[in-house]
Amino acid sequence: TWSTYSDARVKTNIREEVKGLEFITRLHPVTYHRDVDRQTALTGNQPVNFYPEKYDIEKIKFSGFLAQEVEEAANASGYEFSGLTLPKNDHDLYTLSYEAFVVPLVKGMQEQQAMIEELQNTNAKQAQLIAALEARLSELEKKVK
Repeated sequence: TWSTYSDARVKTNIREEVKGLEFITRLHPVTYHRDVDRQTALTGNQPVNFYPEKYDIEKIKFSGFLAQEVEEAANASGYEFSGLTLPKNDHDLYTLSYEAFVVPLVKGMQEQQAMIEELQNTNAKQAQLIAALEARLSELEKKVK
């Protein structure tokens, strides 16, 4: 594994501007295979001579995101997402830093937890109201008999 500096002593302009659900719910997880020849043609790199394992990566089914869709999701949610690197020219590829998705995922879970707690409070209040109404109805039914 690798580590990234995260020491509060060297950070400035700290703000809670991370998008959570607004960003995460726009993402579209997919599976895909890579195309070695298409990548070589797009980047303009010289093709590497054939060797037995050259196309092995094409057999792997990957799980992930399409960087262009991540860019759209970030733009649509107004999020300056640091996990996306845009190509600098026609021969560069989009790249994603998957570890950067952890922060908006945590934010999204926090937002969901707040929603869950609000719903639990609402349900508890409704349960109390229903119990009170049932008790009142029971009293009225006794008076009618």
